[in-house]
Amino acid sequence: DISQAALEEAWLERANLTRIQALGTNFYKAKLTGACLEAWNIDSTTRLEGVECDFIYRLNNQQERRPSSEENVFAPGEFTSLFEEALNTIDLIFRDGVDWQAFFQSFEKLHSQYSDDELSIQAIEKKSDGAFVIRLEVSESADKSFIERRAKELYAYEVKALEAQYEERLRL
Repeated sequence: DISQAALEEAWLERANLTRIQALGTNFYKAKLTGACLEAWNIDSTTRLEGVECDFIYRLNNQQERRPSSEENVFAPGEFTSLFEEALNTIDLIFRDGVDWQAFFQSFEKLHSQYSDDELSIQAIEKKSDGAFVIRLEVSESADKSFIERRAKELYAYEVKALEAQYEERLRL
């Protein structure tokens, strides 16, 4: 948890910032090229202005490079724009595919529980390795880490419930 830290002009190239809490952290003019930002938690008070960054990784072990092509780098200000948009999103990563019926049933329950947080599906992306990323849009004030945990719990529950139904049908 580095929330509220003053990291102005910090040299964080290739740093592993996986699951870091950086609420209100000041990254002004920090150098983040090659850093891993998997499941990092930032908010509207996190300062990203002037960050110097050619590329980052969205997953550990240098996976999910952004920009994806090694020939490309972020244009000045592009990193900041990317993550300012991401402040209101949650990425759910499904490495072993998605049971769509279980996902939509769990999302319906999640949506009814968090309707005040303006929860919606922003994007669904299939990766080259077969993994899926489902991006949820939430309000700025939403507790993203709690909603992400709850989404995963509900999905796991729905998968088990569907498996039990399938097994019951096979017995008949």
